[in-house]
Amino acid sequence: MLEWQNNSLGGYLTTPELSQQMRVKAQTKQRFRNLVTPEEAFGMNRGDTLQFTKVGNAANGRVVAETELVPTTNITFTKSTVVAQEYTLGIDFTWRLDTLAKLDVYNNIIVALTNSMARTLDLAAAAQFQAADLVYTSTGSLANPTYSLGSAGVALSVQSRPFTVWDHRNIIDLMNGTYNMPLYDDVGFVTVGSTQFLRSFSNDGTVERLIAPQNAGRAFRGEVGEFYQSDR
Repeated sequence: MLEWQNNSLGGYLTTPELSQQMRVKAQTKQRFRNLVTPEEAFGMNRGDTLQFTKVGNAANGRVVAETELVPTTNITFTKSTVVAQEYTLGIDFTWRLDTLAKLDVYNNIIVALTNSMARTLDLAAAAQFQAADLVYTSTGSLANPTYSLGSAGVALSVQSRPFTVWDHRNIIDLMNGTYNMPLYDDVGFVTVGSTQFLRSFSNDGTVERLIAPQNAGRAFRGEVGEFYQSDR
């Protein structure tokens, strides 16, 4: 089993150089699945529907007179649901194959299916990230940068220059201000990018200045440091 053979001339030819090891195909690292928060209330059955409640913000407070009654407000509740979907894949296998084979077939099938599961779930998570409504595109030139922002999940233009720190700051401004997006871990946001994207980003000289020892701490805290007789 798992050997080269030929019986067209009435006999079998085998290769004595057959390795006693099986090499597993290299796998790419899974990035998006690690950013998904698991829902403990979910069951393990296909089609299970999880209902959850989203709580809105209360109104802002206001100045009141000393004899004025405390103003009251309310919060809004909305309902949403998530439905469990099933992903599946199998490999035909019999114990006779594992018994007669010189190499470890069973464990390698388990490894292959495990890797397939990791890739499949990561692709499913990535599809949800890539289906976001906002699509930022860097346009213009490095000397005169501009950008476009699609709000319906579609890019409004074709990228014409590398992504730079200028673009990164624009996105942070949009997330913090215009769209009021919550932080990923109550401290900062998370960026996932290809090596090509990260290379163009790190080639921007601004990055080197920000991560320099004398600047890194302030930059990561969102502070400017001492500048023009001001410490903020």
